[in-house]
Amino acid sequence: MFSIVVPTKKIDSFENKIKKNLKNIKNVEIILVEGKNPSHQRNEAAKQAKGNIIYFLDDDSIPKKDNLSKAKKIFKEDKKIAVIGGPVLQMTFKNFWQKIFNYVFASFFATGKSMARYKKYGEKRISNEKEVILCNLFIKKEVFIKVGGFLPELYPNEENEFLNRLKKHGYKIIYDPDIFIERMHRENLLQFIIQCFRYGKGRVEQIFYTFTKGDLINFIPAFFVFYLIFLVFSNNKFYFLPLIVYIILNIFYSFKNAFLIKNILSFFAFFISFFLLHFFYGIGSIAGIILKIFNIKKTIIKKVKIKKI
Repeated sequence: MFSIVVPTKKIDSFENKIKKNLKNIKNVEIILVEGKNPSHQRNEAAKQAKGNIIYFLDDDSIPKKDNLSKAKKIFKEDKKIAVIGGPVLQMTFKNFWQKIFNYVFASFFATGKSMARYKKYGEKRISNEKEVILCNLFIKKEVFIKVGGFLPELYPNEENEFLNRLKKHGYKIIYDPDIFIERMHRENLLQFIIQCFRYGKGRVEQIFYTFTKGDLINFIPAFFVFYLIFLVFSNNKFYFLPLIVYIILNIFYSFKNAFLIKNILSFFAFFISFFLLHFFYGIGSIAGIILKIFNIKKTIIKKVKIKKI
């Protein structure tokens, strides 16, 4: 019934790791697909999947043992349910910064409604693209093929565009906090900055394909960057009021998270990380807009290698 699809850059390098990550998942088809365009890789693997439900994971995703059985029950509840997803959690940490980033992404101040992607939040419910994430996503194969799969032009945020398209066809998306995977966060500030930039850039590129009113909030970081640039040339103290409000909010959420991890000195790391996320997500958004204006497109490499294990 289930086919697990895992895109990777090099099967030979990651196969053993993927097998270890999936050691608790039994009696299921596992498809590894090598390439340089994850959206296209997933599309090609889905075509060869024998299961009627595709479980999309990344090559570092470690799914909980009963995820498949829980998803199976949910799909039976309503024929209109086409997608089921849940959060990405990190239980153990390699270093201090991974713990910081884990709590940053799970904070409403950083990611808004999308915080549900990074922690168990609320109850099982009908949801949307802002709460589910591609590295832990069940999709009915029939619906995936019918709606057209992922756009190879998009990576990341290909699932966001696909899920918006899917909802327009009348299908339902379910978020279940108990269907989760374990996955590591970035290990240092440079990796974190690059990640935030890519997320901002990918989100704007996705919005140009499928825009909804809910996407307007994703432009706030870009306005934040322009606002900071404007302040450099401003002498009016009144214009600094929004920045003061932002600093107060940042202080509040930084202290809140510092108390959560019981390390008051981590306040400074949280404060810096919140700012870097907002700023470089905004920079990435601006970069995405510029690429669209000048019609600069990604080179789509369609060569893939598929291996079933």
